[in-house]
Formats: sequence, C-alpha cells, structure tokens
Amino acid sequence: MCIRDSISALQLPPQAAGLQCLPYHGTVCSGVVDYEYLPTPGQTAEEQDRSISDSLSKFEGKIYECRIAAKRYFCASAFSKCRQMKLPAGVPNVGVVPTFPTLPCKSVCKQYEAACGVTEESCNMLSNQKCNDLEKEDTSGYKRAEL
Repeated sequence: MCIRDSISALQLPPQAAGLQCLPYHGTVCSGVVDYEYLPTPGQTAEEQDRSISDSLSKFEGKIYECRIAAKRYFCASAFSKCRQMKLPAGVPNVGVVPTFPTLPCKSVCKQYEAACGVTEESCNMLSNQKCNDLEKEDTSGYKRAEL
C-alpha cells in the first residue's frame, strides 16, 4: 500500500468535515467584514451581531474615530477571517482544505485603544503577522464603515 492510498483511506473527524468558511450577510459589521469568516461553534451570526451591537452601544456619543475603531476591532474579533492553505505538491486532496481562523492584527486593537482611550488586555496576545488587518483603505488608517 503506498502513502497516497493510506492517506485517501483516512477517516476525517466529523468536526473537520464541518469546517467551512461563510460569507457575512449581517448588518452590524457590514462595511467591515467583507470576507469569508469561520463561524464560531455554538453561535449563530445573528447572535454575534447582537453581541457586537450591545458592545458598540457603550460607545454611542463618542468621537467618530472611536466608534469606527471599536467596530473594526469587535467585528474582526467576532468574525474570524478564514485563512485557507494550499496543499503542498504531492499531497493528495482528500476533500478538506486546511482552514484556520485569523485573529485581528495587534495594530487594529491598538487603534481601538488609542481612539477610545481604553485598555484592551487581549492586545498583548495579538500579533501583526498572519493576522486580519481589515485591509485599510484610506489615509486616516481606518476602513470606512457605516455606523
């Protein structure tokens, strides 16, 4: 039996078969989450939207930069961008593409802290490598989004 046959004969765990990236169709993070995300097990997109909306309500009345930075950070945290890896040459495709969640970049978190005058402990655990920077689109450093 060659390696290819033994890999093809592998049984995939049920959770591997259930991993799939989904497009975002919600409203709270529209304009920010414009990528496919990896769903959080046990939570629907609607529940995550409600949670983000509740969190953002604490920033009503704050300056625009704070509200945008908070929205970007909360949305990037809740809707983890899918990072799919290509299979190396010679590795047979068994029907599952290696898929990983992508955390928000440390810079997104630091922008939130600076704009809102808050301390976010999770910033210390984030990195600026292989992360979701939300592809900044304008010169202010913030991706434009509807509030």
